[in-house]
Amino acid sequence: GLTEFHPRFPGRYAAPVSLAGGRLDLRLLLDASSLEVFAGEGSTVLTCLVFAAAGPRRMVLSATGPEAPAVDGIRIHRMGSAR
Repeated sequence: GLTEFHPRFPGRYAAPVSLAGGRLDLRLLLDASSLEVFAGEGSTVLTCLVFAAAGPRRMVLSATGPEAPAVDGIRIHRMGSAR
């Protein structure tokens, strides 16, 4: 995305989460300028601004540690306009 306007703007974010029965449910809400991540039914929340460049986009999620969960499934829903 667009990050050259300030050297401290781009970042990588991390937050601790607790697994419930070896599972972690994530809900990601992405729109034109923000990403919100809700983990564990809202027990952990991250919000960040996104200034995406034109063209194809990609998102990378990763988990580390001895109890890192595997991806069980992904569902994508189109969000409607707020207008």
